[in-house]
Amino acid sequence: MNLRQIRVRIAKGDRERDNTREERARIKFGASKGGAEGLMGVAARKHKIHPYVGREKGVCGGRSVIEGTRIPVWSIIRWYQLGMSLEDIIREFPQLSPSQVHDAFSYYYDNREEIEEDIAENETDLKEVVT
Repeated sequence: MNLRQIRVRIAKGDRERDNTREERARIKFGASKGGAEGLMGVAARKHKIHPYVGREKGVCGGRSVIEGTRIPVWSIIRWYQLGMSLEDIIREFPQLSPSQVHDAFSYYYDNREEIEEDIAENETDLKEVVT
């Protein structure tokens, strides 16, 4: 077997391997043979999962809270905006694990508008109480 034949054989094997990977991706993600368009559909349908953040009717006005607590996500974010470090927040809320606090930040970055509205709403309520 000469060098040219070896190169052809390697190239053919690479193409077959790439085709197999694409086929597995299509099966796994349910994409059509459309290639990139099919995979883009998967990216658009991807859901963000926040295992430590939830909403419950009747708990903190239905706002996003750390699961199993009555601590709203907006309060953790607001403490951070006021200058508390992540470590200080974890120390001030000993009932929360570091994972819960980090998930609150992750939720904030995925739902910034919602949390900023909650912060603004609660600061308005506070100003009304003080005056």
